[in-house]
Parts: sequence; structure tokens; C-alpha cells
Amino acid sequence: MKKKLIALLTVTVLVLGCSMTALAAESTDTGDVDGDAKVTDVTDVTAKTKDGIAVTVAEVKEEVLTSAKEAAKTLVDSKATVLKIFDLKVPEGTTLDTKNGTPITIEVAGIEAGQKVTVLHQKSDGTWEAVKVTKVEAGKVTALFKSLSPVAIVTGAKANKTGEVFSYAGIICLLALAGAAYCTKKYALE
Repeated sequence: MKKKLIALLTVTVLVLGCSMTALAAESTDTGDVDGDAKVTDVTDVTAKTKDGIAVTVAEVKEEVLTSAKEAAKTLVDSKATVLKIFDLKVPEGTTLDTKNGTPITIEVAGIEAGQKVTVLHQKSDGTWEAVKVTKVEAGKVTALFKSLSPVAIVTGAKANKTGEVFSYAGIICLLALAGAAYCTKKYALE
């Protein structure tokens, strides 16, 4: 009876271990079907130059958001998401480095340290370009701007962590198989 119980337990662990493919990572989806209001709301966005000069952040029109979404799909990734969109303006008398770009740090909720973030800038002709991002921190992104106008903070398609458990499942299978072999040899000799 003891042999059958151990064999049943070993087989159960083996089957369960081999059938476990992955566990899903926590979802960051807010469940908001129409998030355009959140994307264009600038109450939680601040920006400043590296010298600490505050940059004015203003809301943009709906058609600018639509244009930015299309540009994000083309310039970044087909699954890219516009996290925030706004218009940036420096105070009068402040000049931008039009050759190398002026670093501006933008504080936006939803950015994670090390996350792939692209900053899109709408040029005067209406087309979008990706500006150089120099730093991504929790809640902040710093990019080099040669001119200012509507800016979109875009996050690429995030690689979800659902496949991380797969290696553990393989190890569990090997351990269960080794345990079954050991039990079979041990009890076969008795």
C-alpha cells in the first residue's frame, strides 16, 4: 500500500509540474475603456530644464492626440501606447539649444525606472519625430529638445513576465522524475 501511495504522489507531482506552463504577471491595465481624458489631462505633469527652469505644460486638442497615436504605431511599435500628450513651452527669454538639444525632464505618473519610453515631438509641419531620451526614472523621463510643441510620452509594447515560471516547471519535472526513478529502484530491490 505504501508503494502505491508514493507512486501516486510522485505521478501527481510530475503531472502537475509538467502541466504548469506559466503564471501571469500582475496587470497594469486600469480598466479604463476610453482613456483619452487621462492621456490629455496635464494636471499631473510637470517639466523643467536641467537648470531648473519650469516649462509650461498645456493640454492639446483631440486631433493632435489622434495624430500622435498613429505616429506612435508607426515610429515606435504597433502595440505602442500614448501615456500622456501635452504642449510644452519655455518661458519668454529662455532659448533652446537647437544644435544639440536642451535636456528637459518631464514628470509623468506611470513611467517605471528602466522602462522603454519614447518621446515624440510634433514638428512645425505636423509630422512627428522621436527625440533622444537620455534618462528614464520612476515617474520621470529626460529628453533632448531642439524645439517645443506638442509632445507625446509613448511606452512600447511591454514584454510581460508570463514565461518566467517555465524554467521552474522544468526543474520540478526533473526532480519528480528523479524521485520516481529513485523510489522505483529502492522498492524494486525490496
